Amino acid sequence: MVPTPASGATTTKYGTLLNNSTYNSEFTIHDIRNKGGLHTVSPWNRGMNTFAAVSTVLVIALVTVGLTDHRTPTNPTTKPIKLKLKRGTPWSNPNLNKTLIIQTWTVEEWIENMFSPPTHVTGRHLHNANNLEYLAYLQIGTPPVEYQLIVDTGSSNTWVSGKECKDMGCSRMKAFDSHASSTFLPSMNDFHLKYGTGSCSGKIGYDQIGLEGSSVRIRLALGIATSVDKFFEGVPFADGILGLGLRRLSEGRQTTFVQALFDSREISKKIISVSLREDASELSFGAVDHDVFKPPLTYTPFQKLRGTYLYYIIELQGIFVDGKKIPIDTTRAIIDTGTSVILGPSKDVRSIVSALGPTSVGVCSEKTIQVGIGGSLFSIPADVYNLDSDCTLGVQEDSLMPNVFIFGDTFFRSVYTVFDLDSMQLGVAPHKNMPSVVPVPY
Repeated sequence: MVPTPASGATTTKYGTLLNNSTYNSEFTIHDIRNKGGLHTVSPWNRGMNTFAAVSTVLVIALVTVGLTDHRTPTNPTTKPIKLKLKRGTPWSNPNLNKTLIIQTWTVEEWIENMFSPPTHVTGRHLHNANNLEYLAYLQIGTPPVEYQLIVDTGSSNTWVSGKECKDMGCSRMKAFDSHASSTFLPSMNDFHLKYGTGSCSGKIGYDQIGLEGSSVRIRLALGIATSVDKFFEGVPFADGILGLGLRRLSEGRQTTFVQALFDSREISKKIISVSLREDASELSFGAVDHDVFKPPLTYTPFQKLRGTYLYYIIELQGIFVDGKKIPIDTTRAIIDTGTSVILGPSKDVRSIVSALGPTSVGVCSEKTIQVGIGGSLFSIPADVYNLDSDCTLGVQEDSLMPNVFIFGDTFFRSVYTVFDLDSMQLGVAPHKNMPSVVPVPY
């Protein structure tokens, strides 16, 4: 999911994130992680003069902060940390077919109207637009309790429903009881996350988070929701959201899940790999799983907005149907596991749908959609973009979209993706059961 203008709703599964908080808890996190942080510096000899004492403390403080933020893992694992992803039950979203054109936004206007300043973990199950859900199993607290969180590369905070939440939106969620966890540390900080289709709010705390099937345990800032919008009642089995986006989008600039794995020396590279397939889906951290895709990986750099990396945005080299280039105006796409389908501006999506040919219930298009990325064409076959027997398309128009696509799970089910946060680039390769890439025809 990605932020939308406050004036309208997105057509993603569970909406788009905005946030208005400006607090920063970075040093709080460091204090917790270091059991006192900078305050553990030994006292200086009384004979040291005041100037020397202050100067030395400042030097040590700077060095300590530097080590805390930029330390390199000494014995990190060389293998990826893997999480299996499982599909949930079907559900429907009445907003998917919304076509009313309300307002046209440029990307820059969209960003500017979303929030100021811009704000915004990993898991095992995700959710697919219109019908399928994929969620990640995480174990939170001590003793650990398992929760199922939506994996979202379009946001950067993680939250679960708290025991105090009595709203309809959290009625089907497993409640987190902070008093039952011996490792939970509260804070005075509030959070408020606003989505296109709803919102949630509560308190931020810190606790141990573990990955299912792994010995990995990290401490992470965790939103404990006390209010959850009714929209989330329609998202079955989800107990919250696990954000894998960039720190620039994190509420309060909290340390992200991947950064926490790196800081804890569990991984040596800040890499997220996503594989969504019919037979088995998987999320990996720290390395690339070469067993699930057709090499090579094609890399393309992430794009900045006004000089800043906000989302995982890439440049598109066209969209094609059966090899024929479609006349569209949009040249960029946000890569977002939190969106179920491919969303785009109405005019461009209608051009794609027109090229796919007429369809009716039970009579679906059999043509192949191809996306140009990094000089290669990646195929999205008909059995991927046709979501059901009624020929519901996994390419949908959104009347509030600016001049940018959002590539959701319809895209991910065709390709293996690597979010390389060290080099700020996206790697893409077809799944082994997908057509091989061909060069983009110029």
